[in-house]
Amino acid sequence: MGDVVAQELGEWFGYEQGTADIQLPPDELASWAWCDQEQVEQRMSPLLARRVIAALRARAEGTVFDLENGFHVL
Repeated sequence: MGDVVAQELGEWFGYEQGTADIQLPPDELASWAWCDQEQVEQRMSPLLARRVIAALRARAEGTVFDLENGFHVL
């Protein structure tokens, strides 16, 4: 299994589930790359970059974050 991201009623949820052998249709993904934070910020929209960076931070800290518009909500 792998990381799972689901959208439900406008909310996004990410779940860490180990590794997976995911098979995508050939036309589903044009390219991919491993990126550090700076590259994420360059390649993604500001909203998506905030979400990805928050997810990586939550994973590293072993916690979860509640985000609103990609910003941490206390």
